[in-house]
Amino acid sequence: MRSAKHAAKGEAALPVIDTRRGLLLAGADTALYRAFLLEYPKDETISRLRAALDAGHTQEAALLAHTLKGLAAQLGLDEVSAAARALEDALRQGGPVSACARRVFAAHERAVLAIARLSAASGLPPAF
Repeated sequence: MRSAKHAAKGEAALPVIDTRRGLLLAGADTALYRAFLLEYPKDETISRLRAALDAGHTQEAALLAHTLKGLAAQLGLDEVSAAARALEDALRQGGPVSACARRVFAAHERAVLAIARLSAASGLPPAF
């Protein structure tokens, strides 16, 4: 598998999916890694995180940010993982969370698009 790239206008190209690391963490099992990667867009953690933040449930949101951080790291979604880590830290330390939350949701959207593009480019069935 090759790395998927994201290049928005005015932004440097950033690797959205580190497929090499994700595949390594999946024990070099390509089919398993692809299956997990294609399930990411359907995972409910991001919607549950948004709901917890909207409801002001800080502790629940911190736990969900932690979950998202680990899930994304396992799949090689480094931008999502880093943004989720920053959000988790802000929630646990009582810092401002709005900017961190926006970064998480934006990174998630880029990851979902990159997964869809990778799926289409490699002939994998679409994730949604």
